[in-house]
Amino acid sequence: MAARRPESDYSGGVLNNPPSTEVLAMSDQNRYSTGLLSATAEPKRLHGYGNIVECCTAAKFVDPLSAIPTLRGLAYSDGNYLLDGRVKMRASRQNGCSPRLGTPARCQPTNPRECSLKSVAIVTITRSREDELLRCIESVSKQTYEGAMEHLIIGDESEILRRLEPRILDNFPHVRIMHVQTSECAHEYKEVYYPSRIGYLRNLGLAASDAEVFCHLDDDNTYDSDHVSSLVTTMLSEPEIGIAYSWRRMQFSDGSPYLFDSYPWTPQARLAVGKPELSKYIFDELVLGGVFTPGEPVVRDTLVDRRGFRVYTVDTNELMVRREVHDEFKFVVDFEWREMVGDYSDDYAFVRLCHEAGIRFKSTERATVNYTIGGVSNLLDGLSPISRSPA
Repeated sequence: MAARRPESDYSGGVLNNPPSTEVLAMSDQNRYSTGLLSATAEPKRLHGYGNIVECCTAAKFVDPLSAIPTLRGLAYSDGNYLLDGRVKMRASRQNGCSPRLGTPARCQPTNPRECSLKSVAIVTITRSREDELLRCIESVSKQTYEGAMEHLIIGDESEILRRLEPRILDNFPHVRIMHVQTSECAHEYKEVYYPSRIGYLRNLGLAASDAEVFCHLDDDNTYDSDHVSSLVTTMLSEPEIGIAYSWRRMQFSDGSPYLFDSYPWTPQARLAVGKPELSKYIFDELVLGGVFTPGEPVVRDTLVDRRGFRVYTVDTNELMVRREVHDEFKFVVDFEWREMVGDYSDDYAFVRLCHEAGIRFKSTERATVNYTIGGVSNLLDGLSPISRSPA
């Protein structure tokens, strides 16, 4: 069935006469049960930015190109609604720029020059990290980029984020927060494989913003202050570029540099002689390909190395993706079992998919992501980043 605008009455920041399963709407005034939206007896106006959303995809449509479930409709407490992955605004355009859900003045630039720049959404998913998340948010707040920018933080059943929420929203007006009960949405992804859930959460972030370009930042990593601006400059340098990306600087959890002497992400060896031997072999191959330099912390990520081999080492944290690309190519959720055996990550699968489809990539060739070694986003057992070994 074709997606259509929900027949609902939006007024005064409160959703009245809500639709049924066609659209999911949640705020602190409304509740969701058995696929139907019910309003409280006396709905109250949502105070603040109106930028806290509770969601689980009760209704969905399937992208025919990727066959990945995405949100069909979300109705937000401030009267905006989401349909087919785009936030549709009731408000009129201001200063030539489209206003967005819950965005403060910073995201509606009054400088005409800024309106020619790309609006940027940075998506972070989080579960069980506190100090790391706050550092991540602060690094985004210090970006020198002058265009419209928002930081969308998705809590994956995160009690830490719920506790930090008032503090974050008070101190970082560019932030919007969503809470997702992934255990209630397990039918939307492959629960047995972490990258499937991570891809599902990233896709929720894409659906919740109308930005022109998207970046992704894991909660234990940070950006240099010019990360976003350097990516936008690279993307605008050639109109056919669909994805710009940076390099990354590896570090321990205390911020000290991680100096490569082997490949750090080798899975448990099954058919190889042993894990240390396999790690050393992969490292040597990537040195020959120009990705690693022994004794240096910078990873010069690429799609095709200098020998012509397709390596697809580009990490999600380095990406800036045009909306048009993400509209066609979502993060992979439906991993095949052979891909699980091969330990395919969400970023490897996405980058390979886009490159093989002919999407044009270009690198800034600058390490502007500070990447903490060892952590894996949103593991249920709370795997922590690697601490530096005592000298």
